[in-house]
Amino acid sequence: MIKAVIFDWGGVLIDETLGKMDKYCAGILGVKVENYNVARQKDFDDFARGDITEDEFWQMVCGELDIDMPSIESLWGDAVEEVFNERLEMFELMEELKRKGYKIGFLSNTEMPAVEYWKRNNYEKYFDEAIFSCVEHIAKPDREIYQMICNRMDVLPEESVFIDDKYEFVEGAREIGMKGVVFEDVQQVKKELDILLNKG
Repeated sequence: MIKAVIFDWGGVLIDETLGKMDKYCAGILGVKVENYNVARQKDFDDFARGDITEDEFWQMVCGELDIDMPSIESLWGDAVEEVFNERLEMFELMEELKRKGYKIGFLSNTEMPAVEYWKRNNYEKYFDEAIFSCVEHIAKPDREIYQMICNRMDVLPEESVFIDDKYEFVEGAREIGMKGVVFEDVQQVKKELDILLNKG
């Protein structure tokens, strides 16, 4: 029996963000998006795991691009504010699932400025448990992070469904016994989720 449904953030609960973030940050830094993207990718995983700070991240990116550091207090935070856009139907789906008695979880590879945005917008009210890669210093698709969310929600992996827009992250969840749905659009997710929940 499924007891918990766990959601990714970017590309699931909000529109895909990284491409828009790249455009925004490149524009502020005054560099080409393609060049910024190459520089950003080199240290992005460390930033998302919380292994380096935002300042250290920008030092590395700007060093790679041979430009000055941004004078803004949190360029990443500003970009988050600018580009994050909720998918309201997904939030309605979460609330409906909660009313039906399912536990609702949150599992995201994300950076500390995005966590601050999450807190400011009181997103915790939607979830029974939330795990951020940058807080735990571990990221999808590492098996440990999926086991961590199940443990904190007090459910077995086979009693949970994980929804993510990236196939490899859903596969990571399936490897420990969780059910998985790869997000394509809202209606497809509702349909696949309905099948999984009704299978018991």
